[in-house]
Amino acid sequence: MNKICLALLVMVFSGSALAATNTKKTAPVNVLDATKLTTPKTLGYVDPLKGYARTLFPDDAKTVREAVIYLLEPTGYRLITHGAAPYDSNALVDRAIPISAKIVRTVPVIDALQILIGTENTIIIDPAHKLISFEKGVRTK
Repeated sequence: MNKICLALLVMVFSGSALAATNTKKTAPVNVLDATKLTTPKTLGYVDPLKGYARTLFPDDAKTVREAVIYLLEPTGYRLITHGAAPYDSNALVDRAIPISAKIVRTVPVIDALQILIGTENTIIIDPAHKLISFEKGVRTK
């Protein structure tokens, strides 16, 4: 019984239970997982970027950078825009928050990030070091 309950909780929190009932089409999320092989795959692991967040940003958040930092705070991930980050990541996050991102809704954190940077850009994720960056354009591979 405990194993069944645990399996149901994992399904609910990972979103797989919702995937079967959610037929709403959403914009594609452009994600490059830099360390796919080192992503935690234990039974109790839930990807914090798949958790839901409200896109109601603080009044003092004026730029995409400030909104991203606000969204990432509870996930343990950090935004990186220097060093190993793509050279154009600063340009993406130093823009004003787009009107489309100011609509209050509850979406997975990864989707909220994609809305902030635009669907024509790519989210780069390093789950081993819990880092996030952005790149202009869509990567095909």
